[in-house]
Amino acid sequence: MAGQRRRLIEGYRFVCSPGGKPCDLCAAHCGQEYVHEPRAGQHPIEERPDPPMHPNCRCKLELITNTLHFVFASGPGPQTAADIHDINPSDPWEVNFTTPGLSDYFNTGRIGRFDLVYCTDGRDENDGPTYGNFGGQGWRFGRNESKIPELASQAGLTVDEWLAENYKPPIDSLDSIFEDHDYCYGQAEGQAFYSQAKLECDKELIEAMRTLDDDPQNWPDAPKADADIEYARKFHCAALNLFEAKGDYAKLRSKYGEEYMNNKYFMLKWFLESN
Repeated sequence: MAGQRRRLIEGYRFVCSPGGKPCDLCAAHCGQEYVHEPRAGQHPIEERPDPPMHPNCRCKLELITNTLHFVFASGPGPQTAADIHDINPSDPWEVNFTTPGLSDYFNTGRIGRFDLVYCTDGRDENDGPTYGNFGGQGWRFGRNESKIPELASQAGLTVDEWLAENYKPPIDSLDSIFEDHDYCYGQAEGQAFYSQAKLECDKELIEAMRTLDDDPQNWPDAPKADADIEYARKFHCAALNLFEAKGDYAKLRSKYGEEYMNNKYFMLKWFLESN
C-alpha cells in the first residue's frame, strides 16, 4: 500500500548482545532500525540483517511496535444496542440493528475499534470485524462459521451441501482476496496456527492486498455502493496491518522461541490472537 500509514509493527531494531564489546560485524548494526517506511536515521526493511551473524553471536532483532496505540487509541469502543435503540437487553451483542451509512452488505452489527463493523449473528467483539461475505475471522458466506453446522442440520443437509446451496460470491476485489485466503487455509487445515502452510497463505494474502489501490474506487471490482467506499478503505488498511504484523511476529517466534516472544511481546501476542 502506497503512502505513509500507521503500522502495528513498523519494523525491526538490531540489538547487540548484552555485556562485552560487539564484534566489528555486529557493531555496524547495533541500535539500527530497519523499517517499512524509513525516516531520517532509519534503513529500509529490505536491508535488515538476520542475526546470528556468526557462531556464538547473541545479537537479536526486536520488533518496533505500536501495540498500545492500536489497542487503546484505535477509535471508540463498540456501541451497545442501548446506545442506538435506547433499550437495555441482557446481551446487547444479540441485538441486530442497521449500521448507519453502509449498504446491506454491512447492515447488522455495531461500530467498534478502527471504526469497523463487529457483526452479531452470534459473534462477539473478540471475533473481530467482518467484511462482505468472506472477510473476518470465522466469517464465511456472510455468516458466522460456527453457526453453519446448526443451519445445515435444520435444513436436513450436510455442511458441504448447505455451503453449496448457500454460496454467496465476493462483493468486490477485497472480498475476493479473502475468499482465496479462506480456501488456502482450508487446504492447510489441521496444522498449527503458524504452520509454514498457513504462513504461505498469509504471504499470498498480503501481496494480493498490496496490489489494491489505496482508493477502493480504483479496484478492478470496486464496492457497489458509494457508502461502502470509506469502509472498504479502512478494512483494507486494518487487514493489511494485522496480517503484516502476524508475519513479522511469526518470523521472530520461529527464530527465538515461544517463551521469549510471550514474555517480551505479551500485549502484541494478545492483540494478534484476539483479532
